[in-house]
Amino acid sequence: MMLKKSTSSVILPKGLYKEGKLNGFIAYSNNSVVGWCNAGLKQNYERLCREPVWWTESNDNKKVLSIVCYVVKPDMQRKGIATSLLKAVCEEANKEGFDYVEAYPGINEDGTPSYHGNYSMYTKQGFKLIKNHSGNTIARRYLHDTNDCHRLR
Repeated sequence: MMLKKSTSSVILPKGLYKEGKLNGFIAYSNNSVVGWCNAGLKQNYERLCREPVWWTESNDNKKVLSIVCYVVKPDMQRKGIATSLLKAVCEEANKEGFDYVEAYPGINEDGTPSYHGNYSMYTKQGFKLIKNHSGNTIARRYLHDTNDCHRLR
């Protein structure tokens, strides 16, 4: 499997992509796209900006990369594609000087994961639960020593 950053406006909404506000990572297998992860600067996601529940005081003056969703081809699900994308996102964020990567895994009442990714996938990659309030979950992986603890809020 090969992973790379999205470079095609065919995959991403044209306006947001051209403005540099929407980015992602694509997973390939045998030269076919098998998965995509939407990840970019937190402040570029309108919903995350307008709803205070998605912010914590530690967001101030920090460079935050947000993972907002995954799409994996149905016949390729449960084969580690999303985990590979998550690892690639974290590696790229570290190279680009982000302070941390943040994700918003849904914890559905029936236990099924949402399109945001399964919470256990994040914990296996070093993410910690930062906030869980009325179904709004924030998981975070710090990339540098920030003296900021991983605590539940």
